[in-house]
Amino acid sequence: MAEDESEAAPAGLDFATKMADGLSSVDKGVWMAVGIVVVLLLAGGSGYKLISAMLAEEPPPPPDPRASFHVRFDEKVVEAFETTFIDDQTTYPATFELSLDEGWAVAYVEVTVHFGETDEAGLGFCDDVSARYDFSGVEGGAGFGGQHEGNSNDCNSPTPQIVLRGVVNAEYDGQDYTAENALEEEIYARWDNGGAGIGSYINEVTVETVTMYDFTEQGEEVDIAWTAITYKPLVEAVVQ
Repeated sequence: MAEDESEAAPAGLDFATKMADGLSSVDKGVWMAVGIVVVLLLAGGSGYKLISAMLAEEPPPPPDPRASFHVRFDEKVVEAFETTFIDDQTTYPATFELSLDEGWAVAYVEVTVHFGETDEAGLGFCDDVSARYDFSGVEGGAGFGGQHEGNSNDCNSPTPQIVLRGVVNAEYDGQDYTAENALEEEIYARWDNGGAGIGSYINEVTVETVTMYDFTEQGEEVDIAWTAITYKPLVEAVVQ
């Protein structure tokens, strides 16, 4: 004898069927509430998660990280100076060590050479002095721009006769500016030289005396001055 179909149906399904038969005349709000209860009864914990996901509000989209920023710079000048006597036919390696605190970068390092003929300037016999920048001990030195060699036989100019410059970041001019539709990290990356410009700068100065009668002249006294321009970017969001 075949089993009664109503007896074979699962108890939960039988309950749901009976509930559905009576929902046609019930208010829609009540119908939905009862339906949720039915789902919970049939699915247990997973049903609760399903209903929660259906009823949860969608999270708002994340805010756009791009904005307008005002960028200005702290600037620090590092200087060094020395006077030395360089013998005839001799090259003197003047050295300048540059290190930086965290967050600072190098714009450029300039070195000047100045000398004065003491005995034969009036006769036009001025000694020859030349200089050459050596960046082999500086981080990123191979890529520096600027003037790296120079020479002079100007006897007694009041200004430095030789001016050399190692340009680390040619973009830097020290001026404030506003970055539109930018990311803050992009701005800092633009002005971070990655350590370039730190290390030991060498200015090789060579003297060759030029004389008519003073055969006792042994060389030239030379003034060497270093000037390093360093900076730190300060970034502030522009309030709309």
